[in-house]
Amino acid sequence: MPTELQSPSQPRSLRAAQGAQIALDRVSRSYRSRRGSDVQALADVSLHAEAGELLAVVGPSGCGKSTLLELLCGLQSPDSGTLACRPAVLMPQR
Repeated sequence: MPTELQSPSQPRSLRAAQGAQIALDRVSRSYRSRRGSDVQALADVSLHAEAGELLAVVGPSGCGKSTLLELLCGLQSPDSGTLACRPAVLMPQR
């Protein structure tokens, strides 16, 4: 059964494509930096991935790759939008 994460202000609905293994719909996530400023890690990200589909997340340091993976693994919750996926595991490189 897919896990569904969403912000507390969002209704419990997900417009996921039928059969999608990963479905993000307008997901946003921000956090406060150590210096106290707000950082927008992800803004209105939408993605649907089907079973057997291979995806690569590529980008420079600080673009939100780890935040996206932590959302998919249930280690963080989105500030807004909806996310559904099968259980996933993240093994950090550190």
